[in-house]
Amino acid sequence: MLVVGGQALGFVGAGVGSLVAAHPALVGGFLGVTIPTVMSKLTQGVSQAYNFDWAASDKKMMDDLKQAANALYVPLGETVGKSLAALVVGKVGSAAATSLRIREGAIAAMCMINPTIKETLVDALSSLRYAVQEVVKKALFVMTYINARKVAAKLLNKEDTWGKEGQSPFIVSEKVEETWAKVKELKKMNILIG
Repeated sequence: MLVVGGQALGFVGAGVGSLVAAHPALVGGFLGVTIPTVMSKLTQGVSQAYNFDWAASDKKMMDDLKQAANALYVPLGETVGKSLAALVVGKVGSAAATSLRIREGAIAAMCMINPTIKETLVDALSSLRYAVQEVVKKALFVMTYINARKVAAKLLNKEDTWGKEGQSPFIVSEKVEETWAKVKELKKMNILIG
């Protein structure tokens, strides 16, 4: 029940129900956007799990994570590089400054003079945001996996082997392919024998 100023105004459920009844396109639009997004994320997660090396050492996973973080320099360099290139258009041959300070007003003026600068900056910053997002997702996955594997190894007395170097890879997609190859070979043998 929704009470305002000591007076009962109605039930929240009834209000939500009337909103849904009055605006079914809103609910349909929400579901139309949400369901494909959930399915896409689910498919990406399954694909990642299917192709992930579950036996990789902690050191290797941390090295991969550091490499992914270092790879951020590429889009960051592109963002800064494109911005600088837009600034120096028409000033070829002038001495390069050792530092660069840009104010919002200068950026706004540049965007008014040359609208493609705005598009370039937006594209570059969008690429940078996506790259950072991917590294953060990878970091969350790797750190969660390493810590969960440590807990499981402790519970199952596998601390000497799990997460250590020298383990043979365990990639589900490879195991499926190996098993499928064995099944095909057995099928051939049965055809030849029978």
